[in-house]
Amino acid sequence: MIGHSPASTDVLDGLIKGMIDSDVAYYGRLSNQWCHETGMPTIDYPTDEYFVQIARFDPSKGIIDVFDSYHKFRTRLTHKIPKLVICGHGSVDDPDASEIFDMAMDHIHKVMPHLDDKIAVVRAKPSDQVLNAILSKSKVALQLSTREGFSEALRKGKPPVIVTDVGGLPYQVIDNETGFIVKVGDTDRVAECLYHLRTDADLYRRMQEKAPGSVSDNVTTVGLVSSWLHMIRNFSKTFHGNLEIDYYPI
Repeated sequence: MIGHSPASTDVLDGLIKGMIDSDVAYYGRLSNQWCHETGMPTIDYPTDEYFVQIARFDPSKGIIDVFDSYHKFRTRLTHKIPKLVICGHGSVDDPDASEIFDMAMDHIHKVMPHLDDKIAVVRAKPSDQVLNAILSKSKVALQLSTREGFSEALRKGKPPVIVTDVGGLPYQVIDNETGFIVKVGDTDRVAECLYHLRTDADLYRRMQEKAPGSVSDNVTTVGLVSSWLHMIRNFSKTFHGNLEIDYYPI
């Protein structure tokens, strides 16, 4: 018997659990405090609109692609343009984090210096609630990874999302319904999707309404436990003279 178990997340994870408005406001102010401390532009909650990618500063997270997509999007829209927030935790076991952060800042200063007051790159301190608050108020969530198992951020189910077609990401998005699935590195397509979501109010509303609950329970902790119990029950039959060799996708 072979059991295949996909990546999963807990619906009560600090990054995706529901938050009341007063908590969102508090953690939003805390996020702005971090921005002030590092010289980054702040977000005026709830006036400012912004796109966000929540991810570690890792070579596989496609951060440069996020910048380039946003840069191209900005050339297509000239007024009421949302800001961009890149935010994620640093880690003691992630030696690339500082290097990737420095590379990201260098890319902004060299390629798009005119946007440095519109892009906030934040190495967050350990607080899932801050990331949750930032994600909750974003207009669009991006996950442009080149490699990815599963993104807890996409389970939030509030803003429409744009993801790459790698790893577990396509399992979390219904293409053209709850968001868009794009090829890795296709920044032109990402910019186009951002433009459509920004200018087509009906499209945005449909995706926003469709998103909550669209991710299958099979990729939650509860669904995964249920699947394991199902497999164990069937596996137990092999000890009662009923040998079965099956493949059970979990």
